[in-house]
Amino acid sequence: MLLSEISARGSAVKSRSDSDNLGGHAAMKRLSHNEPYQNGNSICAERVVRAERELSAFFSAVAELFGPEQATLAAKDWLQQLEVMTDLPGSSREWRALSIEASARLAKRVNANGFAASR
Repeated sequence: MLLSEISARGSAVKSRSDSDNLGGHAAMKRLSHNEPYQNGNSICAERVVRAERELSAFFSAVAELFGPEQATLAAKDWLQQLEVMTDLPGSSREWRALSIEASARLAKRVNANGFAASR
């Protein structure tokens, strides 16, 4: 699911260009413009696909459990965490670790607000 599709499901991200406002875009820009190409596809493009898949799965899970408002906040947390990273994750496992960190922020927020999942 593309970042723009997440928007349609809960206004987490308006579009790829708006991700600048949420913090994730700058991290993607930090990749070197001279990265090697593999079979015509750049490493950057592969990482973007992994990022979109991970953020989409994370957003969907949070939306299902806590609703679209918490999913939007959690997606912002995810993108802010991406922004502070010095290097973009290279594997699915590393992207999942990013989601785990954002989940910890979600748990703190939910516990602080006394949010109870109604499902």
